[in-house]
Amino acid sequence: MSRLERRIVSILSVGEKVRLLISSALLLLSLCHSACTSAQELQGPISTADIPGATQPFKLTLVRTIDLAKTNYPEIKAAILHQQAAEAGIQKAKTAYLPKGSMLVEELRATSNNITGPLFPQMTIPQITGAVNGGNDLTGGWLSGAGVLISWEPFDFGLRAAQVHAARAQTEQAIAQLAVTQLDVQSAAADAFLRVLHAQQVLKAAQAKLQRMKTFAETVHVLAQKDLHAATDEYLAEAEVAKARDEVTESEQSLDLSSIALSKSIGLANASLVLDGEALLAQVTTPEPVFGNPFNHPVVLAQRAAVTVAEARRRVIAKTYYPQFNLLGALYGRGSGFNTDVSINQSRGYYPTKFNYAVGVAITLPFLDIFQLRAEQRIATKHESEEKSRLDLAVLNIETQSAQAQALLKAAQKIAANAPIKVKAASEAARSTEIRYRYGLASVNDVALNEQLLTQSQVDYATAQLRVWRALLAVAVANGDLQPFRTLVARAGLPGRQ
Repeated sequence: MSRLERRIVSILSVGEKVRLLISSALLLLSLCHSACTSAQELQGPISTADIPGATQPFKLTLVRTIDLAKTNYPEIKAAILHQQAAEAGIQKAKTAYLPKGSMLVEELRATSNNITGPLFPQMTIPQITGAVNGGNDLTGGWLSGAGVLISWEPFDFGLRAAQVHAARAQTEQAIAQLAVTQLDVQSAAADAFLRVLHAQQVLKAAQAKLQRMKTFAETVHVLAQKDLHAATDEYLAEAEVAKARDEVTESEQSLDLSSIALSKSIGLANASLVLDGEALLAQVTTPEPVFGNPFNHPVVLAQRAAVTVAEARRRVIAKTYYPQFNLLGALYGRGSGFNTDVSINQSRGYYPTKFNYAVGVAITLPFLDIFQLRAEQRIATKHESEEKSRLDLAVLNIETQSAQAQALLKAAQKIAANAPIKVKAASEAARSTEIRYRYGLASVNDVALNEQLLTQSQVDYATAQLRVWRALLAVAVANGDLQPFRTLVARAGLPGRQ
């Protein structure tokens, strides 16, 4: 092969290596991308809180607020993990039916000085077997031991079944408590959404008042310059403008705090939220509230589960004072460098040389535990009665909450019906007072009072329907189910409805 041909082959070899290297790199990048995607899927939905410094606007509707609260809020995640841990507790309780086994291996060097006499069972002084040796030979020799012990309890008079039942009751309680947590978190997020809308309407009304007071102050300034009104009126008008600015500042602060609370309620603490809730401000026809059975409310179900747990724990204590029957089987071996004539063979004892087995039945009854168990059973009985009283209280609270929600909705509907009348009357009064002021028939204070009345009526008009929605939310919470509330929100024409 000529030099040119070898050169070409060399170049082709280098090119092949580069191609293989690029292919390997692309394969590695593909695997990394797949791993990252899988990790993100395991971690759950990505939120703007996961992006450091994320400031992009986050569009939010009421329905989406409820969904995000259920998905992102840490308290719900903790309740789900608690439920999963309780479910694992059932499997743990069932393991009591399995045999128990232990294995032991010992390798030691010790002396064999032995005397006659008993010792109470203890874990401090090692037990010595063999011939009695009255001397104190401290030479020592090698010993070893290894063994396996298996024990199984064939029947237990219902103790293990009671423990499994208690574990199931705790799981049911965790499931019921999860439903309560979801209801609390989602309703709090929905209420926070409505509060932000309310704060936005208050801010708009305050800004409108500030603009009107500025216009009025300009009018007063012109009239004062023409000596048609006292110069004092000009200062009073400027003071009202400053007061209106303060009201705008306070409204902005209230809106900021409400937005922060809303961000927290959906698990997105640093998100820049843009609310889409204009449809909630329009008057809509709301149906008469229908209240369900209070015994089906998640709070009542959770408390009923707590009663079941208390009953199960009492049964476990009642099943404890019975004899325990254990089938035992052991296989063991020992090695020793000590001879029967008390001499020592240093070449033996490193491993077991004598083997034995044993089978039997052990029956145990800690009969003096009866006093402690009776005391524990009395305590468990009191706890059970306590939980039953809490169940009665939970039912009473839900019934009271239902009545309060009905009263809130009834009043909110009446206020929403009167809101347009209040705005019209306040607008006419404010316009009339300003005209009267121009002709010297009213003071600056009269104008300021009517402007305050107009601002308040505008706020009431803008937020009257929000009060209806908050009352409907209270009805849903009293029923323990937010789905009907979500349906009403969707019918109101909200974007993003489901």
